[in-house]
Amino acid sequence: FHHMIAEGTHNFIIRQTSSMLTDLLKWHQKFQYDNIGPDNSIKWHGRIVEAICAGDGEFASVCARIHIDNSIRYIKDNKDRDLSL
Repeated sequence: FHHMIAEGTHNFIIRQTSSMLTDLLKWHQKFQYDNIGPDNSIKWHGRIVEAICAGDGEFASVCARIHIDNSIRYIKDNKDRDLSL
């Protein structure tokens, strides 16, 4: 999902940044899946894709920001847990 979004921007810097973050994203995705399940990510990924398909970049951006903020909040709320996988 993240790779496809980055490629779709046709922006070299975004594509390269996404590529560099792939390992971190995989760890984070596994952590979230193992600890809270995929429901939240699936919901927001679906809304982002729907907005992109509808040509509504502004709404896609809002959905992406909410999804990112949710992920950051979850990590912060669980920073004292043993996060090693």
